[in-house]
Amino acid sequence: MQNDKKENGGLPRVFSDVSFPIARPANHEILLVAGSCGSLANIKVSAFEQKRADGMRHEGSRERFLAGRRIVRGILSEWLSRAPGDLEISIGSDGKPGLKDGSDCHFSIAHSGDLVLAAFAAVPLGADTEEAREVDALGLARRFFSPLEISAVEDDSSRFFPLWTRREAAVKADGRGLARTLPLITSDIALSQSWCHVRIGESSWQTIAWRDGGHHLALAVETIPSAILWCDLRGLVW
Repeated sequence: MQNDKKENGGLPRVFSDVSFPIARPANHEILLVAGSCGSLANIKVSAFEQKRADGMRHEGSRERFLAGRRIVRGILSEWLSRAPGDLEISIGSDGKPGLKDGSDCHFSIAHSGDLVLAAFAAVPLGADTEEAREVDALGLARRFFSPLEISAVEDDSSRFFPLWTRREAAVKADGRGLARTLPLITSDIALSQSWCHVRIGESSWQTIAWRDGGHHLALAVETIPSAILWCDLRGLVW
């Protein structure tokens, strides 16, 4: 991702590359960390996480799950001055992970293909990624999307993944799970790399979607951040 600054409704959208190790972002900043299945391979996960991974039949799913947890533990341990294995990460009733001690370090994990993505902020947020691939875009849109979104995909099937990932990121930020929130989702139609709302019932999330190589990515937060910091670990051996 290249440094990029644009104005959207008077509010800046800033992508800025940062190096590892990463300083903790300011309160109104979002940190996105891109990794691979081998990222931070020396970081220890918890016994529960390892057991959960061992129960996954697909090797790729196991590797991506563990990589996501290693990235989260590796980043948060630096900020909280605690050993990675000592961090207590709990799972909410709908599967959303978070720090058990109620710390203001919120995070979201997503992975698809060879990309593992972790997002961090001082406020609730959600991130999603999907590997670009052939899908029945219109069929999926007709099953899950609103009439306006369906119309957008009918006009141009390439609009499917940006709309899909925005929705998924908002669902993760909401934390109630897709099954409970799917009937409540409505969204603005955003056909470019700009912020738009995804509403889940009475809650509203600002979302942005973009492309990174062979992947579609999206982020959801309640308020547009002052900066989005990007750290790419995919070429780092550590």
